[in-house]
Amino acid sequence: MKIKQKKMQPATLRELYKMAKSRAPKKAWNWMNNGTERELTLGQNVESFKKYKMNSRVLRDVSKINTQVNFLGVKLNFPLIISPVGYSTQFHKYGELELARGAYLQNTFLTLSPVSSIRIDDIIKKVPKSNIIYQFYALNPRKWVVNEIKKVTKLKVKAICVGTDVPVKSVKYQTREDRYDARKHGKKTNPRPPLQKMSSLNWNDIIWLRKITKLPIIIKGIMNAEDAKKSFKCGANAIWVSNHGGRSLDSGIASIDVLKEIRKAVRNKIIIFDGGIRTGSDILKAISLGANIASIGRPSLCGLIVNGSKGVNKTFELFKEEFISTMGLCGCKSINEINHKIIKNY
Repeated sequence: MKIKQKKMQPATLRELYKMAKSRAPKKAWNWMNNGTERELTLGQNVESFKKYKMNSRVLRDVSKINTQVNFLGVKLNFPLIISPVGYSTQFHKYGELELARGAYLQNTFLTLSPVSSIRIDDIIKKVPKSNIIYQFYALNPRKWVVNEIKKVTKLKVKAICVGTDVPVKSVKYQTREDRYDARKHGKKTNPRPPLQKMSSLNWNDIIWLRKITKLPIIIKGIMNAEDAKKSFKCGANAIWVSNHGGRSLDSGIASIDVLKEIRKAVRNKIIIFDGGIRTGSDILKAISLGANIASIGRPSLCGLIVNGSKGVNKTFELFKEEFISTMGLCGCKSINEINHKIIKNY
């Protein structure tokens, strides 16, 4: 009799990454993990976390730790969502649909990229209770934007996100040298948006967007205090501190290194953060320095590669386990107790 082998689950986030790398097509893996030019910003995103040391506090009774947080009207299990990632069917047959299913299992958010392989209509049909943030890269032609807003409002998305950090195409050495075009891999149902209009995006577009929708607006790609303050003046409800995962400007600043300055500038406004988060302790560092919500892109794709929606769910479980452990070891019983006093910058 043939014994059915149980599929091995990753025991750690490190093992998840190794599993994903071994299973993904090499050129698709390179596309996911590369950055612009010499990949200096990409490297800094991860390396800069090492500068921030956590100062543990003891004898604080951490027998009960509450990681829940409210975000856009949803009570999250812990403050982690999925960043927008395009062309996901190159990693799994059902791409963004499985990311949405994984997010649903965790009661978290999927941010749907404008270059998603799968239409939002198809995702909502299969996962009707999805918490989706719908992203734009361009806000022209106006008629197209208005129609998109009407559609996603009816589909009950939770917010609109405007990606601002790639107004022009960046040069990624590895993808070019691989002669790899992600658009040609994996099944697609989503028509290509008017990306040729990205370079003309400006603050007046945000003011116009605020006038035509009541949905919360998130400005993604904020990397300095001046732009953070201007985002809220133009009608944003939240900002997203991000350098596009090191895939836009090279020799840029690590996302984590601007977070404290931006928090000081906008005080009690909502800040989402991504860029280099690879462990649960990274999440705690980001929140300590001013983020309300952390977000992951590449790690969520690793889960997708390993086991579809179940792999995405497992990725979040592993992050949560590490996050709870780090909170307890720092003497924090709830998200409200995480603050800048925990962090020492060396």
